[in-house]
Amino acid sequence: MRISSPPPQGSDAYNPAVHRFYAPAFEAADQTVALPEDEAQHLVRVLRVDQGREVLVFNGRGHQCRARVELADKRGVVLRVTGIEPPAPELPFALTLAQAALKGDPPRVAVSSVKQCGRAVVPTVREPATLESALAEASGLRLVLVEPAIAAIGARSLDDVARPEAATVFVGPEGGWAPEEVSRAREAGAMFVNLGARTLRADAVPVVALSILLYAWKAL
Repeated sequence: MRISSPPPQGSDAYNPAVHRFYAPAFEAADQTVALPEDEAQHLVRVLRVDQGREVLVFNGRGHQCRARVELADKRGVVLRVTGIEPPAPELPFALTLAQAALKGDPPRVAVSSVKQCGRAVVPTVREPATLESALAEASGLRLVLVEPAIAAIGARSLDDVARPEAATVFVGPEGGWAPEEVSRAREAGAMFVNLGARTLRADAVPVVALSILLYAWKAL
């Protein structure tokens, strides 16, 4: 998950009471916006937004505006742009999460998460990759989270890491990193870090780790 853009100006960047919709084809110069089918169905059938109601629409590349519903029926949804609306601020550094595949088939919720938090940039969810290629392609500081049991390899506390321009956080599989994977990460110049004395579930580690980083790097 890579997040990188400067924060917008102004104090009223995000109003959670207004419904937000994602239109990837929307350009900054457009005066009208036709919502994609899934977003249109959500507006009409789930939220039941009436014609004339004001909403927010963003394109996933940083642009967001206010818009009025001009058409909302089985033919689709068309919005009329009424003004620019600053989105919630992006992080002041690029951050990538490299998460080992977990059991099951979790949904890709990038767009829903962006709609909920007020951002206007949709993070890129990349195709699965090997650890070797992910380490090679990682931008900036490589942080590999390890369990307390193998902290003897010289792991540092996550909140002691100085903020870089860019970082990639590697979270291992449910059974932990294999010794050969630790060796590959060391050879790639990665920094080993841990979250303290407790061993957490693999699906909980990203939330805890990113929360610590955002707090330690003063990006909340």
